[in-house]
Amino acid sequence: MSTPALHVFVGPTLTAARIRSLAPAATVHPPVQHGDLLRLPTSSGDTVLIVDGLWHQVPPVRHKEILELLADGVAVVGAASMGALRAAELAPYGMVGVGWVYEQYASGVIDADDEVAVTHTPEGESLSTALVCIRFAVAAAADVGVITRPDAARIFDRARALPFHRRTWHALKYVTTGDLAGPYQQLMAWLDKQGPATTNIKARDAELAVVRAAAGQLPAAAASGWQAERWRTSSLRRWIATYRPAAHAEQVSVPFLAVLHHAQLYDSAFPASWRHHVLAWIAAQPPCARNVENQALAAANARGLDTNALTPEQIGYWATPDEVVGLCRRELLLRILVRSARLDPTASVWPETPAEAAGLLDVDAAAAAAVTAWTTNERVAATGPGRTPDHLRPERIRAHLADQWGVHPSDTAALTAAARDRGILSLPDAVEAARPFYLAARAPRVRIGTTPQP
Repeated sequence: MSTPALHVFVGPTLTAARIRSLAPAATVHPPVQHGDLLRLPTSSGDTVLIVDGLWHQVPPVRHKEILELLADGVAVVGAASMGALRAAELAPYGMVGVGWVYEQYASGVIDADDEVAVTHTPEGESLSTALVCIRFAVAAAADVGVITRPDAARIFDRARALPFHRRTWHALKYVTTGDLAGPYQQLMAWLDKQGPATTNIKARDAELAVVRAAAGQLPAAAASGWQAERWRTSSLRRWIATYRPAAHAEQVSVPFLAVLHHAQLYDSAFPASWRHHVLAWIAAQPPCARNVENQALAAANARGLDTNALTPEQIGYWATPDEVVGLCRRELLLRILVRSARLDPTASVWPETPAEAAGLLDVDAAAAAAVTAWTTNERVAATGPGRTPDHLRPERIRAHLADQWGVHPSDTAALTAAARDRGILSLPDAVEAARPFYLAARAPRVRIGTTPQP
C-alpha cells in the first residue's frame, strides 16, 4: 500500500527548501491558482496543504475545486495566507485550518482578504509585509507594554490605510509622524530583538501546518452531509475537463477538454454520435439506448416545445435558411434540440472524463492527436518568439474548418450549424477551439523553423 502523498502550495511565506527540511517527502508547488488542484494526481488519503495563492494577476483557486478534492477523500488544509482564508470559508465542509491567522479569520476578527496579501518577485522574494503580520506584532508589543494599546491600534490603522503592495515596516515610518513617531521607534527597536516568531506570524503558522500535516496530526475536519447535495456545477465540470490531465507523452500533458475538442472538430463520426448522445440525455435514457429521437421529441413536447411554439426568428437562429425551407418540422426540431443543448447552464450532458466519453468518441485516437498537436506547437514555439498558434488569423482557421467540414468558407450560417452539430455553440468558439490543433493538422504544409503565416 502506497504512502499517502503530501502536496504543499507555498511561496513566498516559506521557501521550498524550508518545506523540505520540515517534511522531506512533501511535493512542493508554487502558490496555488485556479486549476492547480484539479491537475494534481491525488487519491483518497492524500493531503493538500495550501499556504500561499495567487489572486491579483490570475484567477484564484475556486472553492468548488477544493470541494472536489474533499469529496474525493483528500484532506485539504489551509494556513497562514490564502490557505487560512479558504479554510475559514470552507471549514463547515471539511477543510482544516491551522494557526493564528486561520483562527482570526474563522472567529471573524479579520474579514478582509487583503490582510494576508503581499507582493513578491517571481522567485518568491517578498516585497511587502502582510497586514496580518503587522496586526500580530503590534498586538504582541502592546501585550508586554512596549507600546500602549491605543498607540498599537493607531499604528495598525496607519498600516491598514496603505495599499497592500506598499505595506512595509519601513513605509510605516512615514505615516507614523508626530506623536506616533516615538511609539513607532519603540516598536521597531523591540521587534529587532524578537525575530521572525513575532514579526512573521504567517511563516510561523505555515511551519506549524507543515509539521502537523507531515506527522498526520491535523485537527479533525467538520462532519457534514454536503456531499449528498447537488453541489457540483457545470462550471466545475468544465474546469475538470480543462485542467485534469487526460493524456501524457514525455513532458506533454493534455487535458481532457483538448481531447474532446479534437474529436468535435476533426472526427467525421462525431456529429452523429453527439446527436444520439444529446437526444438520449433529453429523453433521460442511457447513452446506449436506441430509438431516442421519438422519446426526445416527446420529452420536448411535454415541456411545451415544438416548432409551432417557436417564432420564425428563433428557428432561424438555430437552422440555416436552406434547412428552414427544406427540412420537415420533425427533423428541424431535432436539430434545434441538439444545437441548443449547450445553453443549459446545469447540463450534465457533457462528459468530464475520458471514461464518461467512451461511447461518444474514440478517446485514444483523439488523445494521441491532441498530444501530437501540443508537441508540434512546442517544437514550433521553440524556434523563435511569436511562433505560436496564438498569432494565426481567425480567417485562416475558419477556412481550415470549412475545408474539414465540407462547407464553403463564406457560408457563415452553414459553418455555424456545423459547429453546433458538433456541440460547439458558435463559429468563433470553434475557431478558438481549433487554434491549438491548426499547425499539426496542417503539418504537411508547415515547415518547423518557419513562422506560421498570420
